[in-house]
Amino acid sequence: MAEASSVFLCARWIMSKQHSSNEARLNGDVTERVRSQYEQLPYPHREPADERKRLCMTELDDLNIVNHYCFGGERDLSGGLRILVAGGGTGDSLVFLAEQLRDTPSELVYVDLSDAAMKIARERVRIRGLDSLVQWHRRSLLDIAEMDFEPFDFINCSGVLHHLENPADGLAALKSVLKPDGGMALMVYGEMGRTGVYQIQRLMRIAAANASSEQEKIDLTRTMLSNLPKTNWFVAGGGLNSLTADSSDAEIYDLFLHSQDRPFSVDELYGWVEEAGLHVAEFTMQNRMLYEPAFLLGDSNLVEELSSLPDRQRRAAGELISGSIAKHNFWVSARAESKVDGIRAEYVPCLSQLGQQYDVLTAIEQAKTPNVSIQVNLQNGSSVKLAIAMNDSLRAMAKLIDGSRSLLEIVVAIVGPGASREKIDRVWSELQIAIGTLRQIDFIVFRQKVDRRTQAA
Repeated sequence: MAEASSVFLCARWIMSKQHSSNEARLNGDVTERVRSQYEQLPYPHREPADERKRLCMTELDDLNIVNHYCFGGERDLSGGLRILVAGGGTGDSLVFLAEQLRDTPSELVYVDLSDAAMKIARERVRIRGLDSLVQWHRRSLLDIAEMDFEPFDFINCSGVLHHLENPADGLAALKSVLKPDGGMALMVYGEMGRTGVYQIQRLMRIAAANASSEQEKIDLTRTMLSNLPKTNWFVAGGGLNSLTADSSDAEIYDLFLHSQDRPFSVDELYGWVEEAGLHVAEFTMQNRMLYEPAFLLGDSNLVEELSSLPDRQRRAAGELISGSIAKHNFWVSARAESKVDGIRAEYVPCLSQLGQQYDVLTAIEQAKTPNVSIQVNLQNGSSVKLAIAMNDSLRAMAKLIDGSRSLLEIVVAIVGPGASREKIDRVWSELQIAIGTLRQIDFIVFRQKVDRRTQAA
């Protein structure tokens, strides 16, 4: 009995030391300041009751797109996923992911420092009736490696790593719980598009140095924003900067008064990811056009010269040309080759949530003109217009895309029995051109007909 008691006391001592270690990390200077901010001002501001009338869609978490870029289109999403939302805040990504995985055997794990933010996220999930899918942990993402989690298929960490004293530590912690064939959705701040923001941050460290409270700092910042001259870089940025003196306290504090904020250039981002032993799979549609010289320059010789560069250098050049990228939204993979390659007859075309938002298939079905024009909004507030040449094959395809039929099955359904080789080739060629445009903007993505993990089992 004495031996058992001794073991029990020893176990309690070890657990208390582990708890103390975790608390020390949680209460580190930078982490504690960040936690305190989000306790006072949960971000982004959300009213849980709004879940009854709308769903916030986050492009990074569109699972059909994730399947295309992170899993090679090889996942049958109805079989469920194990997902970590690290730094889940008030729950935008968590809610969107859980809603897509409703009625699947999925597990979602939420981790965040802030009780206040977690309370909002939990209520949003409860209102949607998704409680059974989610586990909740109030911890730093730096603790994740110590939390005995089973590995995850997919990890979302949006708007968090740039707030760490050492973002490499955070990325390493996430990688430690990622499956060997898993993927992540990350958002970190961009350097070029936030030039004016960082000038205001420096300004407010001077102007609000003697403020007696966080609210006084916010009020001073509002006053400053209302009085800046047109020559100020933040004001001159115009559409790059959506915040104004009328924005919420949480938005103003997060943008201008945050205690820890480290941006990345594209080149730095690639280096950071590669040093962690991961691979950049792709940037979101609303981001990646802004990295491409072909979308930014009018001189064909310049475009040809820059377009021949490897991805990292070409996109670094594009970022410098654009000068407007404030956030890098992208997916990384544990595998070097993780995205669907090309357009093949056996692929199953799937309409992404983004494509649904633009209602692209209805636009194609109902088109009365020779071309369907699609205006796509980009991250910096600009837009691009893409034209799709209309034909009967494309109209028929729009009615047949259901996430189950392969491109081959769609072509067979369009041409009908006994079709000539010439007709089959014509329809296939017409669909390839249209699908290529819709793929370019992630309205259509691909999955494989069979989940290869199930096949291997």
